[in-house]
Amino acid sequence: MTLAEAARLHSPVELGYADRDGRRSDRTLHPYGMVAHRGRWYVTGADSLSGQVRTFRVDRIRSATSVPGAFDVPAGFDPAGQVLDGLVEVPYRYEVSLRIRGTVGHVRSRFPIGIAAVEELAEGADRDAPFA
Repeated sequence: MTLAEAARLHSPVELGYADRDGRRSDRTLHPYGMVAHRGRWYVTGADSLSGQVRTFRVDRIRSATSVPGAFDVPAGFDPAGQVLDGLVEVPYRYEVSLRIRGTVGHVRSRFPIGIAAVEELAEGADRDAPFA
């Protein structure tokens, strides 16, 4: 509840976090929003340790303490989009590349959210060449 309240009030939190390999770190987070996806909760926001917008699995947070201060969420920031984009980048056991003929929008509509990164071929690329 500390994270949800901090995201709602735009107030920073100090986190104790353990990554997927168990490495522990302490950081200050400006939580922009919380997202539930596939049975897990995530919080996303500006991270003091990396200096970037990051996403954290809530079940890996060891401690969360509100601290004084306030911040602004960037205009147009989409917490769900940020979380889903971040999940696409998480390494899976296997990586598969496909070349599919169709528009980017059509191809994106056919893959579950968070499972695929869809990119348009660069201008001038041989669209009929075998995929390597």
